[in-house]
Amino acid sequence: MTYLPTDVNTSTDMMRWVNESATLNGSGILFPGIIILVFSIMTIKMLTNQNLSVSKAMGSAAFVAMILSVFARVIGLVSNGFMLIWIGLMALFTIWMYLENR
Repeated sequence: MTYLPTDVNTSTDMMRWVNESATLNGSGILFPGIIILVFSIMTIKMLTNQNLSVSKAMGSAAFVAMILSVFARVIGLVSNGFMLIWIGLMALFTIWMYLENR
């Protein structure tokens, strides 16, 4: 059940309300879904460029997703685990880019 935002005092509270009420059961999957969508769109868009390799495209998209997940974690819209997954993926893609360009 969606409740009205009667206890919203700041813009951060409003974003939390949107995150909880935009999903069916209030599980708060809106912003993790947005970050995954941004990663997917950026990866596909960068793969259309002939000058970029797959590792560079995925690495740069993972970097943007990692930054977005850190900002969302600071606000409280995603969990620690979700943020740590993006940090780990960024580390893996960085190693992949290094090994590919070595």
